[in-house]
Amino acid sequence: MTHPTPERVAIYARVSTGMRVEDGFSIAAQLVEMREFAAARGWEVVAEFVDAGITGQTLDRPNLTALIAGVEDGAFDIVVVHELSRLSRSSVFDTFSIFDILGKHNIGFASVKEPQFDLATPTGRLFLTFIAGINQYYVDILRLHTKKAKRQRAREGLYNASIAPYGYRHTGDAKTPPVIVEEEAKAVRMAFERYATGQYSYQEIADLLNKAGFRTRAGRRFSKDTVADVIRNRFYTGVVVYKEGSRGGDVGETYPGLHEPIISEELWNAALRIRQRHHHASRTFQRQLRPYLLSRIGHCHICGRKLRAQSAAAASYYREMSYSRGYDDCPNAQIGVRADKLHRQISAIVREIRLPPDWREELIQIIGEGDEVSTLQSRRARLVARRRRLKEGYLQGDFEEDVDIYRRELEQVRQAIAQLPSEDDLGQIQQAADILDSLSDVWDEADLADQRDLIRLMLQKVQVDVVQGRLLLLHPTAPFIPLFRSISLL
Repeated sequence: MTHPTPERVAIYARVSTGMRVEDGFSIAAQLVEMREFAAARGWEVVAEFVDAGITGQTLDRPNLTALIAGVEDGAFDIVVVHELSRLSRSSVFDTFSIFDILGKHNIGFASVKEPQFDLATPTGRLFLTFIAGINQYYVDILRLHTKKAKRQRAREGLYNASIAPYGYRHTGDAKTPPVIVEEEAKAVRMAFERYATGQYSYQEIADLLNKAGFRTRAGRRFSKDTVADVIRNRFYTGVVVYKEGSRGGDVGETYPGLHEPIISEELWNAALRIRQRHHHASRTFQRQLRPYLLSRIGHCHICGRKLRAQSAAAASYYREMSYSRGYDDCPNAQIGVRADKLHRQISAIVREIRLPPDWREELIQIIGEGDEVSTLQSRRARLVARRRRLKEGYLQGDFEEDVDIYRRELEQVRQAIAQLPSEDDLGQIQQAADILDSLSDVWDEADLADQRDLIRLMLQKVQVDVVQGRLLLLHPTAPFIPLFRSISLL
């Protein structure tokens, strides 16, 4: 006599703080009840997913993402939660978006605290709407109370954010103000004093701070952006600024703070006058913008970060800007290459682009006979299979000692899948081929802005060796991939 195969179950647990144990909401308590719930129904728990210390108001949770990936791969038959709020506290839309995924993959859902919950019946769906609506109401009420509490704290002179501004640290007591970290405060005073003279830019101040040995709280070098954040933060004068959605600064309701100021009101006002002068100058003096062929798509071939296009009096450059952004891991930091040098190279490539004489026949064959479609489907199938093997290994505990390796490899596979052209992209190959076929004829007639737009249409990324001043690798956009393969020059 054969016995039916038990339903495979994945259970999902979540707490907001990682320390919440009251009311049976701890991770351990949730897991125990869900296991007992599954066992009582003859279900087999094959996977457990836990997000500790992560709010339910976002779907961007590592193990919720892994759970959904398992759903898409058919790794289990039913998803069980302790109660619906463990799944999402954000909105009815978020809740239904998860249930939409479950429904599309024929995956069941059960809740320990809502045992009557059944996705398959109209009554169950109505109950889902009711429960999800209660969750939305809870979030709205919580958000309203949070706003009131934050405004009241500001009125009492207390800082709201969980991370104190650079130059201060929290005491660990929510009822007391942040205290000064003197070594960081020296950097803050130095930044304001230099800026208030009107003789230094944000970048020049960042260079001075770095040269003096100061570092950000993350241990990175100062950048012009981190200096700007300091110069715009009025908290340093001893006041608290409150504004809904604000991340700090000098705009909003201001209240006397309980914390000790790092700079005087006079120094703040002097720096403010310089900021206002610079702002006025930037609005009254409009610099002529120069188009750059590789803007937004040019990347350093070492660190992979985008190059910044810069104009100088005599020439324009593409420069590696990791250093000014606070990174010190790129050996090409601050090295620039003249823009016209790279532009000549890209123009030379474009002028030599020639599709084979029989490209129209080949194109018809590609699209008509489905060779390219079959190739793409095969590549996609291999990547999906690799993704499934990774997830199976994760569920079996193969990555217990290094979850980061699993996440890194899984992300690489997902990116590879995302970069594959779709069948819709293949339908645009005809248009792409027409562009390539006439490109060399129209290129020299086009101005720099039009050339830039043509390049962006064809290429999503260009890797540049800024030391040697040469293009290394072209990454075509999806419709152009099969066409670029047929060009002998490339």
